[in-house]
Amino acid sequence: MNLDIRIIHLQLTNSLPNIDEWLMLRRATRISQKAKGKKASSGLKVERKQAEATLPDPESRYRILFENANDALYFLDAEGGFLDVNNVACERLGYGREELLKMTIKDVISAGSAASIPRYSKEVRERGQVVFEAQEIRRDGSIVPVEVSIRGILHKGKPAVLGISRDITERREIEKHLERLVKERTQRLAESESRLRLITDSLPALISYVDADLIYRFNNKAYEDWFSKSSNEIIGRHIRDVVGEATYQRTLPRLNASLAGKTQSYDYELPHTLLGTRFVTATYVPDFGANGQVRGVFVLAVDVTDRKRAENALRESEHRYSELFQASPVSLWEEDFSEVKLYFDGLRSRGVKNLRQYLTGHPEDIANCASMVKIRNVNQATLGLYGAKSVEELLGELGRVLTHESQAEFRFREELVALGDGKTRFASEFDNQTLTGDVKHVSLILTVVPGYEKTLGRILVSIVDLTDWKEMEQRLQQSERLAAIGQMAAMVGHDLRNPLQAITGATYLLKDETLTPEERNETFRLIEGSLQHANELVSELLEYSREIHLALVEVTPKELTRNALDAVTVPETIRVQDQSQEKPTLLADLERMRRVFINLITNAIDAMPNGGTLTISSKESNGFVELVVADTGTGLDKQILENLWKPLQTTKTKGIGLGLPIVKRIVDAHNATIWVCSKTGVGTTVTIRLPLKPEEGTSESEGLSP
Repeated sequence: MNLDIRIIHLQLTNSLPNIDEWLMLRRATRISQKAKGKKASSGLKVERKQAEATLPDPESRYRILFENANDALYFLDAEGGFLDVNNVACERLGYGREELLKMTIKDVISAGSAASIPRYSKEVRERGQVVFEAQEIRRDGSIVPVEVSIRGILHKGKPAVLGISRDITERREIEKHLERLVKERTQRLAESESRLRLITDSLPALISYVDADLIYRFNNKAYEDWFSKSSNEIIGRHIRDVVGEATYQRTLPRLNASLAGKTQSYDYELPHTLLGTRFVTATYVPDFGANGQVRGVFVLAVDVTDRKRAENALRESEHRYSELFQASPVSLWEEDFSEVKLYFDGLRSRGVKNLRQYLTGHPEDIANCASMVKIRNVNQATLGLYGAKSVEELLGELGRVLTHESQAEFRFREELVALGDGKTRFASEFDNQTLTGDVKHVSLILTVVPGYEKTLGRILVSIVDLTDWKEMEQRLQQSERLAAIGQMAAMVGHDLRNPLQAITGATYLLKDETLTPEERNETFRLIEGSLQHANELVSELLEYSREIHLALVEVTPKELTRNALDAVTVPETIRVQDQSQEKPTLLADLERMRRVFINLITNAIDAMPNGGTLTISSKESNGFVELVVADTGTGLDKQILENLWKPLQTTKTKGIGLGLPIVKRIVDAHNATIWVCSKTGVGTTVTIRLPLKPEEGTSESEGLSP
């Protein structure tokens, strides 16, 4: 084997299969298959010698390698002409062997690749070998990307170049595909990071990420604003350099715990470069890698300074409230009606619209509602009022305290109705029994605490002991009554003196035997009229002084007004418009209410001496009936209106001024209200508001409208 063949053989065998071994192995395999039954070791030795004897000569072995190479192989002379090519080169370029041997390398490569030939030739001379990428041009003009390895050799004793050209089309496609994937993934990563930054920058929180060495790898805009640093001044720096030594040392135990795999959440003070010290709630979340090891920590910190201040203010407010609550001289209760509110909602969902009507028909539900109310707290004044030594003692005897009054169910029903109708305040007066057995007359004011209107979860009840005031009021009323009786006695004496004088005079005349029968009869009529007037005075006095006990019956508004109209003589100059209704039915003392309307109608007629219109009407409103008597008379001035319900106040020539005070007492006995609107020269309107089902007793009523 000459020198150039050896060099080529070495070059080829460095990158191509060992053809000798391949041929030997193939030959040995065939022989070993025929040698079954023989001893393997001795047979293989014999066969190997036989195979070596059959190997081709070096020139043939070179040609086999040259033609069976996977890459294109060619030899070039000093001018770049082809000296030899293998089958792969011919097939790839599309030329026959004889055609290629007449061509140069520049004929089958691109202009760009050809321009680099001098540089590659120089590198081959200097280093002996060079590897580069080029573009080969096929016969049809298509381009094939290749990787070329060239080195200088001797070919048949002359200097030449051996080129090994490998088609890298598939590799290029793979590279392009990989580049495309990298580009797409880079773009998606950039978009994802952009979305992440957009989201994190819009959050009102400090967000960052530090690696296992506590080096910042990410932060949001709020983080930069807090520390007055740009992202470039944060990313890549240690956490100590950004937050400061004091904060770093305070947070280090939490960071270490998070790096150990435990999520941490706590409050601490974090200095703000512009706002000073602020309170933050921080959460440290460990970031686990695919191997299960913590590779960093996500940090989320929220500024809770305002919340902390609000909480502190709320605690202070609650403390002040508690102190005032306990120090108040008025009995205070904190109650929870939330279960009652749910009960109201349930009724409405079942179609109940009139809560008062429903509870009246279901008294057992009133007791159930009472059991739903939770007493959250009472103050010391409450314990003193009811004679309890402790809150537990009071709550244990609460039933005895609340159920003393005969109308307790009625009062609590009205309280429930007020809350059910959405009212936030309710007031009432009633009697309570203390734990010591004393009866207290109290005023209750219930207020829904603002913010709890929808749940009724917090209601404040104040109870004021009016017992002493009530006793003083009764003594004052007694004193006023005695004074009024004295004044009344004088007026009655004066008014009775007139009919008595008339009777005395008439009796003296009757002794005169010279009187004619007509004169005698006229004298008797005078005596009879004087006696009737005296009887009316005494009747009014008795009516005003005695207690009122109602005889309640079912009546309609039309019955009340019609009975009164039938008992009064109405002048022809007055037009009557009776617009009272037949419904609804209400409970009232028919005879006493007849007296009321007779008085009001008579007063209206007296106010229209020159004629006018008397209008009587009625309407139902919220569990009440409003009855109205209106006239178009002279009206009442302000001074008369102010003293309208006081006894012995009258503008008439006859009577002692007890008519309207008696009306007021009868209306009060029905737990009703009465008020008057009047304008001089226009007329007067009197309105009575009667409950459909009154409870016997008295009610606070206003005599004059605002």
